[in-house]
Amino acid sequence: MKNRLLFLPCFFVFVCSFLLKVKGQDFEVSPVAVKFELEPGEVGSKILNVTNYSSKPYDFQLELFDEEYQGEDVKKNLIPGTTKNSLSNWLSVSPNFFSLNPNETQKIDVSLSLPSDAFDTKWSVIYVKVATERTPFEADKQLATGLIVTPRIKVTVIQSPKSNTNYKGKILSFSEGAANEEAKRTFNVKLKNAGGKIISPKVYLLSANIKTAAERKSEPKGATLMPGQETTLTLEFPAGLPKGEYAVAAVMDCGHGSDLEVAQLMITIE
Repeated sequence: MKNRLLFLPCFFVFVCSFLLKVKGQDFEVSPVAVKFELEPGEVGSKILNVTNYSSKPYDFQLELFDEEYQGEDVKKNLIPGTTKNSLSNWLSVSPNFFSLNPNETQKIDVSLSLPSDAFDTKWSVIYVKVATERTPFEADKQLATGLIVTPRIKVTVIQSPKSNTNYKGKILSFSEGAANEEAKRTFNVKLKNAGGKIISPKVYLLSANIKTAAERKSEPKGATLMPGQETTLTLEFPAGLPKGEYAVAAVMDCGHGSDLEVAQLMITIE
């Protein structure tokens, strides 16, 4: 997959654990997810590539923002350095403004210099965009400030030391939902990343008939959560369970040797 981004002075890139490239109508940015695993006090750098696939030259800008997760919501386009998990004060991006002729590629140096107490996972977002000066008529017509902005490509940059092994998930709530169209019983599980690493937990249901002890396990569902982020998954059991009393448990497995998180409720099938 390929993406578009925009960059401005003194901005940084957020990098995920996977490498991607994203292509817009006129340009491509690669990768759009970059990951640093530096230890406190270390210095490192990564390279971004921006390629102009248009038939004419363009100017490009890079712009840096913070993002913050509040429950299941994401606050975007925040001022750099204003969130507790921001990378912006430790990142530098060069160049942050440049021109490209058709089929040319510009390499962007993304450098990170960590202080000696930087043990936590941090991230920031860079956007790459094309900016072209408008004529006075175009600027007046669009009530803008003299720039035509194309769709932007987002680059996420993450720093998380390998020595940080705080993988921890939490089940905030577990409840039964309404049966779906196939008459399958559904259950809602609200999750939270309560640790200091990005987690990709597998979540599944276990049921046990109280009288017969017959067990059944649902197909797992996955999610990727930043530290502090929450999400709700809906899991289901197929129809046709025998009548009786059942203990149903939601299990959250974050891997990496972390403890399983379990929540349980009782249901009756009549």
